[in-house]
Amino acid sequence: MMEDGVNPQKAKVPKVRIPKSIWERLCAPWKNAIIIKLLGKTVNFHLLHARLLRLSRIEGDFEMIDVGLGYYIVKFSTPQDCSLVLTSGPYKMFDHYLTVQPWEPSFHPARAKAPKTTVWIKLLGVPMLCYEEAIVLYLGSKIGKPIKVDQTTLLATRGQFARVCVEVDLSQQLPSSVDSDLEELP
Repeated sequence: MMEDGVNPQKAKVPKVRIPKSIWERLCAPWKNAIIIKLLGKTVNFHLLHARLLRLSRIEGDFEMIDVGLGYYIVKFSTPQDCSLVLTSGPYKMFDHYLTVQPWEPSFHPARAKAPKTTVWIKLLGVPMLCYEEAIVLYLGSKIGKPIKVDQTTLLATRGQFARVCVEVDLSQQLPSSVDSDLEELP
């Protein structure tokens, strides 16, 4: 207890809320950003930046920001480049995987659990009539957060498998397969 009888642990702490319009304005410059982390290896900022330049086929500029604990935020000048890097993995650098995930406004490296990353999944045994974007995204949602269906699947130019890019949480066990009843459609 303090001299005036007020317990500092019970004192009310003001809660600050940012108005939605201001929050949206603050988030807007980050809409073409991703979060990356090289798993199991620490490398120099400039070396990682140079490797990222060579790894992807981006056409515009990008800015890389070290946010600590091996995490980096990469801001792209175009949404196409952001989407390309987000969906073209998985990436390997120095024999280690580079995790890539969409930028999140509340991301903080000290509170980050296991990293998330995007991966391409082959869906075997999917009938050609199911090669519609909404259906393939739905199937992908059974493994992770669906991001994108590949163009070959959408055009149905090959029928051996459908491919979908999903974001997976590496702290969760990933299924080695998913069972479906697609052969027994009504």
